[in-house]
Amino acid sequence: MTIRTRLLRRPGTTALWLILTLVMSGFLTAAASLWLGTRQLAAELDGKHTAIAVRTDRAVTGSYQYEGRTLVGASYSIEERTLDQAELDWLEGQPSVKAVRIHSLSGGYSEAFESVLGLRREQSFRSVMDPQSYRRCLAAVTVLGKEANDNVLLGVEEILCLHPEFMQTLTATDPNDIDKDYLCYLGIEGILLHWEDNGVDPSFFEVGERYLLSGQFYSDRLFFNRPLVNARIPNIYAPRLSPGMLTVREDGLLWVPGSYDPADQSHAAYGYPAAQKLEGSVEEFLAAHPVWEEYRQTLNRQLNSLPVLGTERLESLYMFVKNEAAIAEGRSFTPEEYESGARVMVLSDAVAAKQGLQVGDKVSMAQFLCGESANPYASYNPSTDLYSVSGQLKWPAIGQPQRELEYGPREEYEIVGVYRLSDYWSLGSYAFTPDTVFIPKKAQIAGAWGPESEDLYGVYLSVELVNGMLDDFKLALAGSPYAGRYYTVDQGFEQVQRNLNDLRLNARRLALTALAAWGVFVLLYLMMYQAGQRRSLGILRSQGSGIPAARRYLFLGGLIVAALGVVIGTLLSSVVLGRVEQNILSDMLAQIDRSAAETPLISEDALGAMVRACGLNLGQALLLGAAQLGLLAGILWIHAAILARKNPRRLMEV
Repeated sequence: MTIRTRLLRRPGTTALWLILTLVMSGFLTAAASLWLGTRQLAAELDGKHTAIAVRTDRAVTGSYQYEGRTLVGASYSIEERTLDQAELDWLEGQPSVKAVRIHSLSGGYSEAFESVLGLRREQSFRSVMDPQSYRRCLAAVTVLGKEANDNVLLGVEEILCLHPEFMQTLTATDPNDIDKDYLCYLGIEGILLHWEDNGVDPSFFEVGERYLLSGQFYSDRLFFNRPLVNARIPNIYAPRLSPGMLTVREDGLLWVPGSYDPADQSHAAYGYPAAQKLEGSVEEFLAAHPVWEEYRQTLNRQLNSLPVLGTERLESLYMFVKNEAAIAEGRSFTPEEYESGARVMVLSDAVAAKQGLQVGDKVSMAQFLCGESANPYASYNPSTDLYSVSGQLKWPAIGQPQRELEYGPREEYEIVGVYRLSDYWSLGSYAFTPDTVFIPKKAQIAGAWGPESEDLYGVYLSVELVNGMLDDFKLALAGSPYAGRYYTVDQGFEQVQRNLNDLRLNARRLALTALAAWGVFVLLYLMMYQAGQRRSLGILRSQGSGIPAARRYLFLGGLIVAALGVVIGTLLSSVVLGRVEQNILSDMLAQIDRSAAETPLISEDALGAMVRACGLNLGQALLLGAAQLGLLAGILWIHAAILARKNPRRLMEV
């Protein structure tokens, strides 16, 4: 009697045990994959999630009265709201607080940078904040005449320096390319230069003469509702300062000091030329007047500078926790990069697309200090969606141009990630614009604004909490002097964590049940299928077959059926049932997520990627199948060896 005869003599019995082996192996593989998948998913979710607490203070209370766009009256009181050392010590002493994250600000200059203003967007930089950093310009003009109110009418000869987005709007020939809401009045010739209340005699400008003029790019909308009906470009004007602040130097240069107090030279670097009579060509004039060439270079550098936030954990920023900002390409920073201060950066997809940058590119950047201060008039409360529309608590910016700015060394930074904002020009309390670049804090220039300041909150401050200890922080906060000062954000993580733990427990029970069922099946396989060959084994022995031959007959016959069942069951479970398992896991976790918070804890794409990465892959499933088969082969061999040694008569008695 041969092994082939054994398998084909009773095909129904052989097929039944093959199917049973397939089912049990597939069940064990699927259960083990689900158990491992829930464990991996919980660990992955915990590692990628960040719970934070942010300040909810309102630094100003009161009321304001407007007539149209004009503020006609105000009644308010200012409350001091700063993060002092006592409060910082209290936060760092809480077991529920992982770290107090203070994000520091510097500027970054690189020819690869260009700021994004979004002038053609309905909600853009103009709605978020007046883009002081980028609307300075330089132009050669001719005095066309003067009006009765001493306003000076100027004709524009050449624009030497202006932000490309402004310039693109000015030079647009297709009416559809012109943002009519922002540039309301584009007319025929000339611009109006308004000198009201600045103490400069309009006779400084002579009709028919040419001048080099620096100023700021304004639209009618921003310039006190004065219609520029005769303007080819919006208003260029020297800043409207108090009388005496504009001075005429001996060389005929109209100068804007950098400080309101002439005796105070601490802001000398902010001073800049306002106007001077232009003789000859523009380039000849610049060559003969270094102060103007220096200022042109200052403005050009300004256009290639972006605010840089140094962080010890990018994901602790409010907008990242709320999924209003997310990594779209590449990755965030690694713990090793934070610790070593690696020269790596994450920038927005808007800047990357504008400049043709992508993940893996190297950017040569020089940092510089750009001091900021928290605006005490700003108010914010994310829990009630209250926010201000001004101040430096949000929207990090590089500040005004400085002629004597000191730059740090140029260093190569690798772009490791590109982030995307759900709202590029959010008015939220902790918002930043797409111009913001992120680097590890230890890679930031020394003296960057933030760490030594007490006026730290808004986008610059977030208190990172230990996952799962949100309620502990709330309880400690309620009994502290800082009750009501912090708003906690975890996107319902604790509820998701509890439900996921229940899922893990059920998956563990299922895996143990599958393992026990597999053990019972192996026992039945030996007792009913293998032991059913006792008579055939006795006949073999009676016909003179030795113990090795009888053992081989029984062992190989049982192993072939078991091997086919394990291999097919493992493949079906990992390929077919694995997809069903992932769909079930995705649906369950998504349902848990939606029930825990109004805003999903993680995006659908991120959830799908996490689920696909969890559980057993095909290689791991085959290893589990090999382990099943190896264990089963050992048991079959021992069982066959024991039966093959029995007396043939005893075997044939069955």
